[in-house]
Amino acid sequence: MLSLAVAGAFIVTRLVSFATDLPRPLGREHLLVPIEAARWDDLVRGMTGFGAFPSDHAALFFALAVGLFAWSRAAGIVGLGAAALFSLARVAVGFHYPVDVLAGGAIGASAAAAARVLTPRCTRVLDAVVGLFDHSPQVMYPVVFVVALDFTQHFRMLAGAVFATIFKLMGMAA
Repeated sequence: MLSLAVAGAFIVTRLVSFATDLPRPLGREHLLVPIEAARWDDLVRGMTGFGAFPSDHAALFFALAVGLFAWSRAAGIVGLGAAALFSLARVAVGFHYPVDVLAGGAIGASAAAAARVLTPRCTRVLDAVVGLFDHSPQVMYPVVFVVALDFTQHFRMLAGAVFATIFKLMGMAA
């Protein structure tokens, strides 16, 4: 169910982003940031290749958080708190306007709710897709590789920040 929710949210946010192509605050607003100017310029250049609306990170966070409610109410509440925190952080650093993360969060939550309703009704189709890995691995593995590569490249900064924080908490150099 979570896979379906995340995939659905990612596809919808990408389609809307390509259709709207709205700029990010860090490229338009004069922001005061506590990093070196050269590094900030590199970041701005790296973030201006794709639209800000809606936030696909917020969609991912909220799809996972709402999906966690199917597993455990407590996990869902913790997930919603983390999703809100990460989404607010993206606004705070200038990656998104508040409306970007609100729209992304709504898309992600809606995708999770839809996946929860659709998953029991689509088990034959989902089983058939999973069965393709047994019957046609030469097709499925390259497709999954390309999707995973796109996904990881899109979320690489988040992963880097998470691992840097983990290493810092463990007393290790990042």
